[in-house]
Amino acid sequence: MYGDHRDSLPDDPWVVEEARAGYRPIEELDVYADASRLADDIFLLSADWPFFARDVVGKQLARAADSVAANMVEGDGRLSVTDGLRFLDYARASARETEHFLRRAQARNLLDEEQAESLIARTQSVSRRITKIIQYRRTQL
Repeated sequence: MYGDHRDSLPDDPWVVEEARAGYRPIEELDVYADASRLADDIFLLSADWPFFARDVVGKQLARAADSVAANMVEGDGRLSVTDGLRFLDYARASARETEHFLRRAQARNLLDEEQAESLIARTQSVSRRITKIIQYRRTQL
């Protein structure tokens, strides 16, 4: 856990950005924009899959990816830090679910290795940044 003082923040740009700026809507943070772009890219890719693949893997993958940014926004709209943290945790879990379905899509030859690894890396980046926000906000309890 990080200390309560702004000058003792870790050298992490996402945590520092939030702490130094004071409250800003989550939609203004890069992590939200990246999660949204990732979801849009996944939606467009999976929309071209055959019906059965779209129905079985594509829908789950698109829903999981959409849930990342949606849960971030829902948590940001909560009136208590504790409620907000719960939804950030849901967002992080949705990122993990997204990663799972990306691996399933690769295993079923719906994504080639390069596509899958790129999307997984982007998903993991979003997840790590959500974790940093959670860690910082826990210091505010």
